[in-house]
Amino acid sequence: MSFRLTSDPLERIRKIEKILLMLRFVWRFLRVKGAWLKYEYIKPWLADLAPATVVDIGVNHGQFLHLASRLWPGADIIGIEPNAALAEKVNTFYLGNPKIRVESCAVGAEDGNIDLL
Repeated sequence: MSFRLTSDPLERIRKIEKILLMLRFVWRFLRVKGAWLKYEYIKPWLADLAPATVVDIGVNHGQFLHLASRLWPGADIIGIEPNAALAEKVNTFYLGNPKIRVESCAVGAEDGNIDLL
């Protein structure tokens, strides 16, 4: 009986490592306020940081903002979301928390106004 590898075995090992890494941290940050975390946010070195201020540009449903609020409860967290409805929705989760606010605006290289489609 012969076997033929159809893909790089190292790629499969890397996928398994990612899954194990994710499981190591995901139990601390399960579905929070309607948003599931993305794998990119569950990096082990993130927990070692101690920022005074966190700026989340493009808040969307608040996936990273929720993680940041749990990882760094002492940090001032500012969320930027150009979609006013999404900004308002995420802002309602943190109404009583003076350290977290979500602004409905955009970030760009220069001042100005544009219409978002």
